[in-house]
Order: sequence, then C-alpha cells, then structure tokens
Amino acid sequence: MAGLVDIERLARTRDLSVPAWGPYAKLYAGVSHLVRDQGRSVDFLLAFAEQGGQVQLPDWRDRSLRNFHAFDAAAGLERFSLKFDLVGLEDLCAYVECRPAPGGCRGRVRLVNRTPQRREVDLEILA
Repeated sequence: MAGLVDIERLARTRDLSVPAWGPYAKLYAGVSHLVRDQGRSVDFLLAFAEQGGQVQLPDWRDRSLRNFHAFDAAAGLERFSLKFDLVGLEDLCAYVECRPAPGGCRGRVRLVNRTPQRREVDLEILA
C-alpha cells in the first residue's frame, strides 16, 4: 500500500517526526521544546508590552485579544516566525524568528516602529 499512512504503526509510537523545538503550544504563543524521552513538553511564552504598560498574554483561544499570529515557517520547521502587533496592525510590531539548533533554539526579535515617537518595548519570556 505505497503512499498510505500505516495508522496501526503510528498508534504504537510517540515519534511525531517533528523537530524537538517548534510552535507547538496549544494555549499561549511561543516556543515549545518536546522532551521526547520523558513524554512531555516545556513551553516558553513570549509576551510584549510597551515599557510601563500592561503585558498582554498571547492566548490562542481568546480572539478578542488576538494581537499576534503565526507569520512564517519553513517546510520542516527549521525556521518559524510569530508576529505581535503592539500598536495598531503595523504601527508598532515585533517579529520573532526562531531557529531550532542542536541543544537549543535560537531566537531573534525585530521591532518595527512606524509611529512618530520613540517607543520602548519590554519582552517577557515565561516557561
């Protein structure tokens, strides 16, 4: 049966055939690390706020607060990105690019400010 998925074989395995690091969290936007030998994951939540402002948790379930979205990804998840809209849709935003690497995951944050004034942004990373 070439080309078909063997469901019985998949039912007996925990191998998801995805990188150990990726955008796998169900609740909050961020980066997840699959600890395969322990059968669990560790999620790292990314939250931004203008300096002195309230941190808004990027909750996938709450559409009224949805100021972020998955932005880009390579086919094998060698790279994936999230975009956080901090003021308006394009006025002040943060792009987070993640690249899984052996022994960890590298991240890069790029802030874009299209407002007339200088802005300071805080980044909170929670595990």
